[in-house]
Amino acid sequence: MISVLMPAFNAGSFIERTLNDFARQSFRDFELIIVDDGSEDNTVETVSSFIRNNGLEWTLISEDANRGVSAARNRAFELSRGDFVIFCDCDDRFETDYLYKLNDRAIREQSDAVFCGLDIVDGNNRFIRNIKRSKLIFTKEKTGLELLHRFLIKDKLTIQMARILLRASLLRENNIRFDESVNFGEDQLFTAITLFHSGKVTCMDEVLFHYVQWEGQQTKQPRAVRTRAKVELGMFSTLLSFFEDNNASRNLIDVIDKYKIPHSAIKDLALALRSGEKETFRDSLSDPQYLDHIRRSQSFYCFKMKPGTWLKGYLLLHKPDIFLARYLKEA
Repeated sequence: MISVLMPAFNAGSFIERTLNDFARQSFRDFELIIVDDGSEDNTVETVSSFIRNNGLEWTLISEDANRGVSAARNRAFELSRGDFVIFCDCDDRFETDYLYKLNDRAIREQSDAVFCGLDIVDGNNRFIRNIKRSKLIFTKEKTGLELLHRFLIKDKLTIQMARILLRASLLRENNIRFDESVNFGEDQLFTAITLFHSGKVTCMDEVLFHYVQWEGQQTKQPRAVRTRAKVELGMFSTLLSFFEDNNASRNLIDVIDKYKIPHSAIKDLALALRSGEKETFRDSLSDPQYLDHIRRSQSFYCFKMKPGTWLKGYLLLHKPDIFLARYLKEA
């Protein structure tokens, strides 16, 4: 059995489309667990009406208050009974053989995790773009550690939870849950920790899942991009602590400590300047913790990974006015 775990918040106007995709699945041995996370609209009524009329095996939990997507996912997982689990959002869209093909590959290849391909559609299910896929990832079997290393070094694995079928026992035995203190980047953190503990991982190139990008959701404005950079920095700092506590390889620790963390910190400062936040930039350079992040860029490891990050770190530490002038021009 597969447990499909779905948080929902104020989704009354669109969740029925996603539920209909599951009602049409060719694979029928699944349960659907929906956690309504304190919605203020008709989400509960919409879900209850749809599922009663479509013969699905389902559980609906209605929370009194909004606790966030991570808490909702964890609650759903605790109630799940499946051998495999998959975490979906309430606006995702799916092919009719989505569950069948993921389950088939997991069983045949005895995998702890199975990834499928995805693309991006708009709110009317119209195609926007494919997610660039790496043949190196999707044509070879890998262990979780191999894929994690690729994800961290090459940034070639787009993380969306609905593309990953996971063995439930893997999560339970290693006590893997979503970090409820993390408001952004929780998917990346959860997936990295899961891959760290995974044995065999299977990757399918076939697009079975469509990620919905609503109008106005995607933005490249400096402030929005900077928010993502700060989230990234926090996520990698948490991941570094996890690796150190779990005796990860020196290579995994180094890629976070000497590359990912300084790279994210430097990107955050550049974006602060592009947003015109000159004082924020200067305050950050006087912050001992931020300075420590930047100093980590001055290693041969970082230079080998990305010389540009090493050079920007050098400028920030020794010639900050040059760095400031360079990025203020783009503000």
